[in-house]
Amino acid sequence: MKAAAEKTILYGNEKQKAYNFMYELNKPYPDQIAMMYFGARITYGKLFGTIERYAEALYESGVREGDVVTIVLPNVPEIVYLFYALNRIGAVASLIDPRTNAEAILERANEADSRLVFVIWDILQQKIDSISKKLRAEQIIVVKPSDSLGLGEIHSVEGLGVSLVYALKGFHDFKKYRFEIFLSIRNSF
Repeated sequence: MKAAAEKTILYGNEKQKAYNFMYELNKPYPDQIAMMYFGARITYGKLFGTIERYAEALYESGVREGDVVTIVLPNVPEIVYLFYALNRIGAVASLIDPRTNAEAILERANEADSRLVFVIWDILQQKIDSISKKLRAEQIIVVKPSDSLGLGEIHSVEGLGVSLVYALKGFHDFKKYRFEIFLSIRNSF
């Protein structure tokens, strides 16, 4: 799967990453709507800015070209940000449908040698809790869907304008989990 990071999209005679392809086609339209999420309008300008900040946060957390990051999320804007941010830095996004059973999530994440796994805790708590001890990823990152809706409290980390998403370390009982800060971008609407 890591070889997929080296694959490129052919456009004309050029080879380029998916991020570059999308960016080049849409950079002249920063005020146009790129996507909508429950009424939130995300412009191309905001999309590209968010992708850049995600890429910086992922890189700062140790993700490098060729690394695999597993994303187990439903259709939320964060999946778009993560996919293109990973592509931007040359890492591979391994996407898993959150309806997949726990053992299949474990098998795919471990087989891909995933460095990080992104999940939405509300819908995946039981599955992740049942496989966490066997999961070889360095961290499991919890994404809050309220961030894309602009409902969460805004936190600023070192002036970067990012919100806090917590990486779970211990997996026994939800109340006993230790949370560590993972920089992620909060989409401002």
